[in-house]
Amino acid sequence: MNPDASAASTFLFEEIFAKRAGTIKAGLDRVRLGDQALGGIAVGTPSILVAGTNGKGSTSGMIWHLLANQGIKAAFYSSPHLIDFRERYRVAGECITDEMLIALLHDMKSRLSTSKSPKIYDELSFFEVATLLAFVVFKESRSQLNVMEVGLGGRLDATNICDPSISVITSIGKDHVEYLGDSLQEIAREKSGVIRKGKPLVYGGRDAASLSVLDVIADEAQKNDAPLYVAGQHFGLLMSGSQATVFGNVPNQFNYEVALPTWLLQRGQYLRENYAIAAFVVALHLNQVKSDLQLSNPINDLISNPKALFSNGSPFPPTLVGRFDIREVDICAKGPNSPNAYMKLRRRIIFDVCHNIEGVETFLRSLNNLIAEKQLPLRLPILMTVLRDKDFSGMIERLEKFAEAIILFQNSSDRSIQREDFTTLQQKKSWQCELFFSESRDEAVKMAGSLPHFTRSHDWMLCGSVHGIGQALRYFDLSVPESF
Repeated sequence: MNPDASAASTFLFEEIFAKRAGTIKAGLDRVRLGDQALGGIAVGTPSILVAGTNGKGSTSGMIWHLLANQGIKAAFYSSPHLIDFRERYRVAGECITDEMLIALLHDMKSRLSTSKSPKIYDELSFFEVATLLAFVVFKESRSQLNVMEVGLGGRLDATNICDPSISVITSIGKDHVEYLGDSLQEIAREKSGVIRKGKPLVYGGRDAASLSVLDVIADEAQKNDAPLYVAGQHFGLLMSGSQATVFGNVPNQFNYEVALPTWLLQRGQYLRENYAIAAFVVALHLNQVKSDLQLSNPINDLISNPKALFSNGSPFPPTLVGRFDIREVDICAKGPNSPNAYMKLRRRIIFDVCHNIEGVETFLRSLNNLIAEKQLPLRLPILMTVLRDKDFSGMIERLEKFAEAIILFQNSSDRSIQREDFTTLQQKKSWQCELFFSESRDEAVKMAGSLPHFTRSHDWMLCGSVHGIGQALRYFDLSVPESF
């Protein structure tokens, strides 16, 4: 639900959202105590746990989508949401209803408040409450499998109280260093906390930073006797001209090479690579449970002939909204002959939630492919919204060579970039493109409609924090589908 706009917004939701104002609380003691008070539900259903600096949202979403599309009652917990709080909770192919979410949250708070630790609810952080609510929702929905996206790090993240049968680390990069450590090696060890004894670990890191700590990942897997499957070795994306396929191979278990689904053909390269991770994880899972599940197709056929699973006819995953998401929208722009005259312009905008340096670099590799194919011009006007605790200067240094101009705008998060940050940014160096600043999303779009850098270009880019991209999607009346 959208806490700002939904009629179902109640005091209770205002209460849990108020918890966001607090600092991140490290440690699993509180959330484990809460889980015990709820009956130990975090480990009651098989799960897949997905961590990573970048790519974990799209990868976990595609894992869930592939399984749910096959008729498995798979549940999906993700964070943060773009527009609607209910996006965090999906069961089978749908979001849960406002009514169900409110009823279960009321019930959960009541049970926690009357438990042996009655103060535990007050002590829980926003993310811990949201995560416990996921386990409550999924138990009530009788899910067959829970796909859980890690919030931050891995070892001390609230999602890590589940007991995954498969753990996934999509990539390693420098982000949240104040919590995870200053070095890539420290961050890799923190994220390796999702590994379980004797259970598979799938590592999807393909960029230089991720590859530089592969030895750390392998060491942590070995300590846990966890079979390690690595991108480029056991699974991956194969390109032959304009043709793309994904492959996966575990000797004596399964071997496949299949075409990408049609909904990925116009998406960024990084999403295709993340799809390769997702497809492999799904194949691993189905191989683990092939004697237990009753599917629309025999399980042995799904493993030996994955085209039945990874079908070109599968619908677009709603979890990919805001990720190399190309949309046609209407813009109100100043007319050419009068400063008081306005006209409607149809523009194509690429929305992307790249919110750190590695995310921007990954996005730009995909963007560069479209430029090379002459599907986009060499430079685009960019609208960008970031959090001030990110290295936004480094992000802009990477974006400027692709930019006609960049409008940085402030979003409604209390962590958003401010005008004083922009002033410091301007003084730092001489930038290759013009930089502008706006105090709000609405003003930023209005400014774009008055600048020739934007009005003369058919293609725009809008990128940054998930919160900010969610605000932008809402401005253009674009929604996240509730079902597929």
